[in-house]
Amino acid sequence: APYHQSQGTRHSGVPFRHQGDIMDTFNQPHYYDEIQDDILLAFRSGTHYHNTYHKHNGYEIYVFLCGNVNLHIEHSSVHLKRGNIAIINPTEYHLAVSLDDSLYERITLNISPAILRSLSTHVTNFNHFFDTRQCGVNNVILLPEDTLNELLSLLENLNGTIHSDKFGSDVLQRAYLAQILYTICNNYIVYKDISVNIMPPLVSNTIQYVEQHITENISLSDIGKALNFNQNYISRIFKQNTGISLKQYILEKKTTFAQSLLSQGYSVTDACYKSGFADYSNFIRTFKQYTGETPGSFKKQKKCYSQSSEQHFFQFLSTPRLAGAGTSNTPSVNTLLLSVVRHSRFMTSPSSRAPDYNCRVQTEAPRFLLRMPLLYYSGSRPARAQTAPPPLLPSQ
Repeated sequence: APYHQSQGTRHSGVPFRHQGDIMDTFNQPHYYDEIQDDILLAFRSGTHYHNTYHKHNGYEIYVFLCGNVNLHIEHSSVHLKRGNIAIINPTEYHLAVSLDDSLYERITLNISPAILRSLSTHVTNFNHFFDTRQCGVNNVILLPEDTLNELLSLLENLNGTIHSDKFGSDVLQRAYLAQILYTICNNYIVYKDISVNIMPPLVSNTIQYVEQHITENISLSDIGKALNFNQNYISRIFKQNTGISLKQYILEKKTTFAQSLLSQGYSVTDACYKSGFADYSNFIRTFKQYTGETPGSFKKQKKCYSQSSEQHFFQFLSTPRLAGAGTSNTPSVNTLLLSVVRHSRFMTSPSSRAPDYNCRVQTEAPRFLLRMPLLYYSGSRPARAQTAPPPLLPSQ
């Protein structure tokens, strides 16, 4: 079956081994799949699929088309049917398990936190559907065939704009993306899936225990005592279902929690002990192992990104890029916007490791500003070849 991934790059803390569409990371040290593009759209098709629990630095929309597959998200698992859509936030570990060698097809759409935030408004907040759920709860919805076909058509249109440099393609890209998010979120309550959680209770309870005690120094013996099972048995069943060891999962979750604390401004020492590490040196070593950098470096980069984002934004407003700048008969909006923004609080992404140069004004700003087209700085992009975009889905 054809495999197409839209133009973009994907970098992982673990090296993926591609065999058709197979990503085998079971023997790798950690499971953080970093996506470097603001938008990454891919149609994936293959058999004998294997993967392991992993997470991304952005949001994911997963569209299931066919196959005999169970989808694990944290402590929940559902058997997928055509039309199932899963929405996954950056903190949620997930895994698709192919139960046999039948053809497995799906579409994945990854969106950076900055882009999702920029498409949200105080009336239509797309982040609400991703971020306000309990972790691993209410991720999956089931769309009827007509709504699914509408969504597939929008995804095909989005794919065309991603591969185009034509005039207006960037505007259409954001418009199609907003319409995709609207279609999914608007149907979220109506078509919410009520499938039974088929995750083995022992694995589900183990994950929930880790989530509830993430600020504590969790040991395997503590989990064994709490669940009334032998700790070695729990670890074996956990790895059979998730592909990673229980000890590694605990360290991954604690590291993710520590990143969140550092992003909120906590000191490295506070992040260490509040995320349940009993030893400071062990925290530094573990954090670097799973993220590739020290906690101090991570915190410093976050601070630099915030300052750089604000600087780039005001530089953008100060240059003649905006419509009407440089013409004598058109009132300049630069001075007006600059005045308003300087009196409004600034917002940058708290959850993405990548530099966030996409900036927007919080809802404390005057409403007329929120109704204006969002201005953002995305840096320069290399020119793309003027070729017809490949279709997202294979022709029937």
